[in-house]
Amino acid sequence: MSKIKNEIAQARRDIALAEERLEKLEKELEEKKEKPQTVWDLSVWDTYYCIDMDGDISSHIITDYQSFVWKRDQGNAFLTEAEALKEVDRRAAKTRILRRISELNDGWVPDWGNNNSKWFIYLGRRPNILYITYQVSVQCHSDAWYLRSQEDAELLISEMGDDLKTLFGVES
Repeated sequence: MSKIKNEIAQARRDIALAEERLEKLEKELEEKKEKPQTVWDLSVWDTYYCIDMDGDISSHIITDYQSFVWKRDQGNAFLTEAEALKEVDRRAAKTRILRRISELNDGWVPDWGNNNSKWFIYLGRRPNILYITYQVSVQCHSDAWYLRSQEDAELLISEMGDDLKTLFGVES
């Protein structure tokens, strides 16, 4: 009887050691598992974040891949909550800037059939300075981003420089 008890005790120790080893191997495997680098790498059971219609961030686990694809293809799927929050700020900045450009332009739209200047703002990456330039006949952006005068572009930078830098992805 004591021999059986000893064998049971040994078997329990062996099981405990095997469970520890299994746990360690599973942890190693999880650490080595390749993490998705972009939302294009996500698959079923992965977690992603999206911006709800009220601007809040929610996390989701992909169970219905097609539903995820719809969000991803609309630019509303993010790997991290921080990326989604950054996008909320970027979209709000974009909306404020476009509203102000519309006010400054007061109905003016670029006429690409003439040789008048169409002004726009761009970011110089060293050292993250906003610049103003113009196009005459080559359209680089949507019409909504052009201003009718250099003075309006200067005013936009003075009023909305932080929003412009947010839009361009400059970290503050």
